[in-house]
Amino acid sequence: MRRILIATITICTFIVSDASTQANEDVRRVVRDVTQALIDRDMDRLSSVSASQVELSLDGAASVYTSAQARYVTSAFLDKHPIEAAEVREINIVGRNCTARYRLVGRDESRDWNLFLRLRNVERRWEIREMRLASEN
Repeated sequence: MRRILIATITICTFIVSDASTQANEDVRRVVRDVTQALIDRDMDRLSSVSASQVELSLDGAASVYTSAQARYVTSAFLDKHPIEAAEVREINIVGRNCTARYRLVGRDESRDWNLFLRLRNVERRWEIREMRLASEN
């Protein structure tokens, strides 16, 4: 009986670890996609990982937008402040929630940005729930 219990615990641990590893890989892929979408100003790619409603804060002005509205507002912001490069500073995953922090380098000006993302895993798909951009300078 004891061997069966140990074997069951070992198998369950492996399954949970494997699922956790897959979730980590999935969220890291989404974070990379968001990074590239911001640099390329690819609103289709960014919208593909957005929830139906997104809390968006751009340099202090915050509001909740539908995905379509967030797409428009983010596009206008990136037209005004294009991003040249991005550095992911931190990714934290807790259950079905994830936060990511970035440093974004502006293309045409000396202004750099801090980006905070909050994502949630819904039906095995990571979605952006919140995006905050704040000037670093």
